[in-house]
Amino acid sequence: MNILKRILIGTSVAGLGISLTIVSGCSSQKDDGYLSPPSDPQTAEQVAQKAKQELASATYTSVGKPFGCDTDCKDEELGFAEARQDGVTRSEDCTNRFSDKSLMTNATQDGCRAYVQARNASIASRRKG
Repeated sequence: MNILKRILIGTSVAGLGISLTIVSGCSSQKDDGYLSPPSDPQTAEQVAQKAKQELASATYTSVGKPFGCDTDCKDEELGFAEARQDGVTRSEDCTNRFSDKSLMTNATQDGCRAYVQARNASIASRRKG
């Protein structure tokens, strides 16, 4: 019985140690929703410019069709290209992008949002170093 108690106590202590390690690794800082500052001395504008250059030849299909496609991805590709051309930086700006309202569909908005996501992912990877 003493051996069993020692094993259980050892397991509890080991479990507590792991638990404390996990908790001690956490930060009490709240996530403000913004990307962290770059780890190198590049300015935010330089990082954004490099991301834009990286995506200069990208397409909706080449970034992995993150929202799927209705049929041939034509509308998603159109939304992606429009966002890239206009330098859209926020998903909220993907609505009402076209002066011809017949072109504004959920699929073109998905393409625009895919561009914004790809841009933000590129920026985040550059900031991590």
